[in-house]
Amino acid sequence: MQLSQRVAALSRTPRDLATALAHDEDIAVAGPMLERCDVLTDEDLRAIGTARGTGHLLAMTRRSSLSEAVTDMLIESGDRHVLAGVTRNAGARFSAAGLRELAFKATKFDEVGAGLFDRDDIDFERLDRLVASLEHGAGERLRAFIRANRAAATELALSAHEKVARSREKHHQDRLEALRLATAVREGRHRLDQCLDALIMGQRLVDIATLLADVAGLPEAHVSNVLHEVNDFGTALVRRSAGVGQSTYLKLSRLRCERLHLPHAEAEKMATEYRTVDRVTAERALRFHRIRADVMGV
Repeated sequence: MQLSQRVAALSRTPRDLATALAHDEDIAVAGPMLERCDVLTDEDLRAIGTARGTGHLLAMTRRSSLSEAVTDMLIESGDRHVLAGVTRNAGARFSAAGLRELAFKATKFDEVGAGLFDRDDIDFERLDRLVASLEHGAGERLRAFIRANRAAATELALSAHEKVARSREKHHQDRLEALRLATAVREGRHRLDQCLDALIMGQRLVDIATLLADVAGLPEAHVSNVLHEVNDFGTALVRRSAGVGQSTYLKLSRLRCERLHLPHAEAEKMATEYRTVDRVTAERALRFHRIRADVMGV
């Protein structure tokens, strides 16, 4: 077994030694060779698969790639576990006959069907044509199975697309709301802390960056980067310049610590250090940031 583990991945392993180890009755010896040894040819694998049992076949299904010749043998000789294994192997390639047989067996074993229709390299139209040569009853059953799974796959893809579209629309609406809040703050209709408290309660860190960037006259990407940095100095400068109060700053620090996976005690430390940041100094530093952003386009 130790010898197999050592030589399985070596390209210079003598072929006689590789085939002898792979043929071994003990799967602990043969397994590493069947899974990883590139010295073994398709003919070797087919001969071993025909002569040995399920354990050896399962080991083959874990190879990084499987040719059509080998998958034909695995589909013909394997039980439901081997069939499921070869179906889940992303590097497996199937002949027309092998794919048709696999699809037929997938009607009997749920895990094989699930694996088959999870693959993105299976052409449903090709499958439909392949079953045409089956006898009428079996062909009709298999066609019904293909249609049902194709419909389910299509429905799943549409659902995912709709979910992404809804997420994008929500993000767009949330950003517009943050910009409206920023306008209201600048015009004196809302207090900045009041708006931030509402966004903090909703854990909307992205929209907090939008609001503060607009109020402070900084690029949104810059403020977002500062918010997501562990170092709190940049955050303190932006907040002090914008006039964020101590209580709101503590709430924001707690949210940042949660997102950055920092200890809760760090939020209290950030709030304490925030008291030492002078607003005049903060505004001077922010003016420098604005000039750099204008020059560098960041």
